[in-house]
Amino acid sequence: MGGPGEQRIRMEQEVRDFVRHWLHDAPAERAENRTAARLVDLWDARRKRGAEPLFTPSIGAAIRAGRPWLAFYCPGCQVVGEIDLRRIDRHRDTPVTSLIPLASCKRCSPHPPFAKLIGLSAHPATGQWV
Repeated sequence: MGGPGEQRIRMEQEVRDFVRHWLHDAPAERAENRTAARLVDLWDARRKRGAEPLFTPSIGAAIRAGRPWLAFYCPGCQVVGEIDLRRIDRHRDTPVTSLIPLASCKRCSPHPPFAKLIGLSAHPATGQWV
């Protein structure tokens, strides 16, 4: 006469989905996060030593790596700023270098020099952000 109720069936499905996520999906996601972190580290290291970057990480890779703060400075007036990539309305596959016009100095108008990217970090450092 009575089989399992609808609520019990839903609960069992949620438990199966949870277990599947932690046994299958989560390790793959953590591996992708580590790969993104290594790519961001390589890009930052090349920028710090003045080498030409061979690639540019995407906004999504920076966020996935846990480094959503893009630091930059204006070569004209030496003002340093940061952008929180999580708050920008851009596609996640967009390279971080495409944000240079957005980061260019408003103080040096009408013809500001292009901003120079410093690097990506996990937390804001300067307290100034766009």
